[in-house]
Amino acid sequence: MSFAACLALFALLAPQDPARLLPVPEGWTYERLALPPGFAPEIAWNGVEDLSFAPGMFDTAAPGYFSYAMALSFEDDAPLDAPALERFLGSYYGGLYRAVAEGKAFANAGAKHVARVTPAGDRFRAHLSTFDAFTDGRALELDLELDVHATARGTELLGLVSPKPADAPIWKELRTLGDAWRAARPPAVFLNHVYVVVDRPTYDALATSKFLREEFAFTEERAFDQSELGQRGLFLYGRRTFLEFVPVDGTGRDFGAVGIALGVERADGLDVLSKRLAAQGTPATKNAHTRELAGKQVPWFDLLGLGRPSTQVDLVALQYDARFLAAWRPEVAPKEPSLARADVLARYASVAKQTELRDSALFGDVKAVVLPLDDAARPLASRTFELLGYQVQAPEWIAGRPKAPETLMRPLACVGPQFRVVLPPLEVAKVAIGFELALTRAVERAPMRFGKAELTFSGRFARLSLDR
Repeated sequence: MSFAACLALFALLAPQDPARLLPVPEGWTYERLALPPGFAPEIAWNGVEDLSFAPGMFDTAAPGYFSYAMALSFEDDAPLDAPALERFLGSYYGGLYRAVAEGKAFANAGAKHVARVTPAGDRFRAHLSTFDAFTDGRALELDLELDVHATARGTELLGLVSPKPADAPIWKELRTLGDAWRAARPPAVFLNHVYVVVDRPTYDALATSKFLREEFAFTEERAFDQSELGQRGLFLYGRRTFLEFVPVDGTGRDFGAVGIALGVERADGLDVLSKRLAAQGTPATKNAHTRELAGKQVPWFDLLGLGRPSTQVDLVALQYDARFLAAWRPEVAPKEPSLARADVLARYASVAKQTELRDSALFGDVKAVVLPLDDAARPLASRTFELLGYQVQAPEWIAGRPKAPETLMRPLACVGPQFRVVLPPLEVAKVAIGFELALTRAVERAPMRFGKAELTFSGRFARLSLDR
């Protein structure tokens, strides 16, 4: 099957969305495929893929031979870390080769297609050993530069691909395409963590729970570095997000006070957010925080204040310092420099010698926060999330329409990448705060009480709520 015929066949299944994910320079060619592609149905995510092929893509003597950009948009939250990307690339290129090489009797028909992916700051680099089924079946050693971008709707992946050396002119053209793709996508604003102030009996019940410490999560009880709360707290760590519980005594905060710390994983992330907020008339100041190691302060993260929609709620955004993993206990895993929340939490577990527990624990991540607010605070909070790129699903009165009773009682949802905030009216809420937690495996067990907190289970999800 020819390349054009192969792509035409697969493209028949693609959604008819005219919006292109990639620019197509003059002289380049464009194709769109449905995901999962027909040649690799084992890929689990639905969506579309756009490809921009360099001139001479299938001319083995051309400067643009087998050089192209691929932009994929998945409808799901695809956890595209290095191991997942290796599996994806192996399935994708292996399936593509088998589909195109069918009937050509190449000697390498049973050969494997192996990808090696490593983090590179807020991106990934990959090397792929594969074969060219479109021409003569020759072995190909491809280099790839990969970007992952999470959205409120799913996950996007950019791949720049070529067998040419890094200093070849084609890489300049590919990186120009990559720059245009990134410029069209503001940094994703994830959840980093949530802290909540609880009464002393609830704190003690959480901190002394054998189930929480030994089965549910890698936990840690430690002081808050540079925190205004100024005392010890309990941390429950997931894969990318975590929860903090602080006892009310001595904090100067009321029971139920909440802090939501959002996070970015792109090198320019906080600067972009700061400029966006300033352009909307809400300037925010970035402050650097450090962490102690052997009597010295190590750069840890930068913090951007996002305001206080109510006296009980703090909203901030943070970005880990690119120097942190290189300077704070670099002798333990993970070894590669990274801005990713998952890698920082993996380092915490390594330092605490709790990697095995973290890998086996039930707690995956915080997927939603239910935060009751009064009618004055809800629009303020939702506006902040909207400025950060969240999709706000608003009842009519938020948009300035009449305050009909039935709309006043509706929750307000702010949907972002891998996470959402639900803002129900304070007067009808039964909880001070609630969390929806993704679990690493299905669990069915009776509800558990920890003072005013209750943990309930339902398959691969759990709900943790704090009574008012």
